[in-house]
Amino acid sequence: MATVELRRGLDPAGLAQSVLRDYVAHWQQASAADHVGTGLWITPTMRSRRDVLQRMFAQTSTALFAPQVMRFDDFAESLVTAADQPATRISPMTRRLLLRRITEEFEQAGTFWHFRGVAATGGFLDVVAAFISELKRDEIWPEDFLKFTTHGGRTAERDRELGLVYQRYQDVLRDQNWYDNEGRTWLARTMLLEGKCRALPPWSFMAVVGFSDFTRPQFEILEALGQRVDRLIVTLADEPSDTRTELLAKCRTTRTRLRVAFPQLLERGIEQVPREGEAPAEPPSRPNVETISGSAGA
Repeated sequence: MATVELRRGLDPAGLAQSVLRDYVAHWQQASAADHVGTGLWITPTMRSRRDVLQRMFAQTSTALFAPQVMRFDDFAESLVTAADQPATRISPMTRRLLLRRITEEFEQAGTFWHFRGVAATGGFLDVVAAFISELKRDEIWPEDFLKFTTHGGRTAERDRELGLVYQRYQDVLRDQNWYDNEGRTWLARTMLLEGKCRALPPWSFMAVVGFSDFTRPQFEILEALGQRVDRLIVTLADEPSDTRTELLAKCRTTRTRLRVAFPQLLERGIEQVPREGEAPAEPPSRPNVETISGSAGA
């Protein structure tokens, strides 16, 4: 079982810097022992990835071999690639062509009533693509959405027709062993949980930095990897004493999910960390470390 630590504070750059020190130390020790590739840093954006790599280089002043810093989407892609039978990702253009073919088939077959006469237009394809993307981000499967449309309502027929396109689209992806950008994390999660990602590096240190929340597939990947690595650090922009409940709602919901998933979660409050070359304004306070256990008064 990994040692799982949540570092929280209201200075995102300071949080990242506090984790980076530990990550660089791990990377240097692993490189010296010829155990490269045992660390993994997951970040939300390309910009934050570049920033982490620049800071790593500034702290090591050497070439970075296998720093293993990547976005969650790229990490999910690597899991799919590592599967026994890797699937094929389709481009946005291929996706659009596939949706055009499906809507034309439905139009010719008389499937559409609400959208008849407009199904062949580019504007309708935009609506369908946005609709599917939104449902997939929330991991709502087509069969579940179609069940919802049977409850009736003013938009029931419109929703049913969109749901049928979504269902047909997913059927084609499954039959061809394809996946799209939104479905990449679904597939990576499924393959990881089913033990199909056999060619994974021997990670021992994992840092997940800069997120405020996670989709369900992302969180399930996080849970699974928490059973594989020796140490997992997650950061959240939060401070329990801060009264801005609405602003910090996502981070606090994520904190609760982490507590449930990892009962022995360690929490550490991080004050603002001075940047390189900057002296602290005042002596830093001792970190507040709490162990969350299932029993009261622990």
